[in-house]
Amino acid sequence: MRDAEVRALTRECATTTTTPAGRTRHKITGRVFKHRKLTGDQAEWIVLEFVHEAVDVLKQINNDPELLFGYTPARAHNARLVRSIPMRLRIFRDHLNHLLSTPDAPFIPTAPRT
Repeated sequence: MRDAEVRALTRECATTTTTPAGRTRHKITGRVFKHRKLTGDQAEWIVLEFVHEAVDVLKQINNDPELLFGYTPARAHNARLVRSIPMRLRIFRDHLNHLLSTPDAPFIPTAPRT
């Protein structure tokens, strides 16, 4: 997912379903914007369980009623922590890479700029 797609995630983006074969599927529903109309198109990603755990943590630390990555300071209504999201995602990626990478490859590869 691109940073704009991550920033557009709502608090209700995470769902879990069970396949007819009984397998659990963790999903994230959001919007994809690249090469789409301005409002984007609905998209669904199959993700690992720990992504849903991260969503639960974000719901606890970010208090925006709609956006998963939104934060509304008590003193400023309608202010959202949006500008720093790409930087925060890079810092988080680097942190995970520091903890979980192997000598052969990073845990989360750096995506080429498109």
